[in-house]
Amino acid sequence: PYGGFLRVSGCAYVTLSDCSLTGHKIYITQGVGSRVPMGSYDISLGGAAFVTLSGITQAQDIMDNTRWGLMGSNYCKDITLENCVMSRFDAHMGVTNATVRGCRLGWQRVEAIGMGHFLVEDSEISGWNFIQLRHDYGGHWDGEMTIRHCVFRPTGEHPSILSGANDEDHDFGYPCKMPHTLTIDGLTVVCGAETKDVACLGNYRSPALDA
Repeated sequence: PYGGFLRVSGCAYVTLSDCSLTGHKIYITQGVGSRVPMGSYDISLGGAAFVTLSGITQAQDIMDNTRWGLMGSNYCKDITLENCVMSRFDAHMGVTNATVRGCRLGWQRVEAIGMGHFLVEDSEISGWNFIQLRHDYGGHWDGEMTIRHCVFRPTGEHPSILSGANDEDHDFGYPCKMPHTLTIDGLTVVCGAETKDVACLGNYRSPALDA
């Protein structure tokens, strides 16, 4: 189900630009002990490095939660999204270094695990959280995260800027860590008609903690 209409695999220095693509309908399948939502992608990245998605737009409303994410990636390095409008950025099985710049992301927000430097700047993010460290891979980021000049439009009752979970009931095969640092340099949170300027946080740097 994850094949993708455009698939970038086992290669480097690839740019996809100025494309209008389709978010596919979510379907339900039988998981272990419960039924789970599934979907497929128009863009799949796997084992690729230095990949840029520029000017990619999703044909449907990026807040339509009947549609799966437009893109997903596994085992990639140096991914850049710039000037894109889509429901999410998602790095499943880890990414080393990623940049989201000048983008508008919808109901599935930024989801990732991995290492290196993750930069989100000049972007507008909607969803339950601004950045979600995927709990199904240990909520792991071994490196630095920077949020610069962004807008966050939370959709849930208990939103957070950075969220992750690891109840330590599974061995993921690697040590799971929180980001070494989280730097926030200019972030505006818009809750309905209410706007909150989070710039007062300045360049907050979190301590390095094991998850």
